[in-house]
Amino acid sequence: MVDKSYILGKLTHHLEQLVAELNKTLIDLKSESDLPEDESIDPEDSSYQNYNSEMIQHYRSLLNLSVADLEKLRSFGNQATDLIGPGALIITDLVLIFVGVAIPKLHLKEHQTLLGISIDSPIYQALRSKKVGDLFEFEEKELKIKNII
Repeated sequence: MVDKSYILGKLTHHLEQLVAELNKTLIDLKSESDLPEDESIDPEDSSYQNYNSEMIQHYRSLLNLSVADLEKLRSFGNQATDLIGPGALIITDLVLIFVGVAIPKLHLKEHQTLLGISIDSPIYQALRSKKVGDLFEFEEKELKIKNII
């Protein structure tokens, strides 16, 4: 039996760790880009600062997306559902699929694999009309929907 609150906890923990790592990376990048004002800047330093500035923008964007995903995940709660939509957990014979937040595969207890998908992903578009017992193709394998919670 799959415990949806356990799955939500794992997803939340994963996103919280990601947010913490991105915050640390941003702090490190910002400290590296700070040059003393009285120091002359040679072209190599200037080039590195430009690169560093681009990296800061990139990581800030990733951080904003991750924080938004974490807030979205928390908004779903633990409501039971029998429809495939945001907040639903799809149970198949090979993988658990959480709908609403894109997260790479996580390996759970008992050899279970969890995948988070966005509602903008092609797999969601293929799944949203499916019901328990239906088949669908995922990573070149045919999977059967055993339950939706």
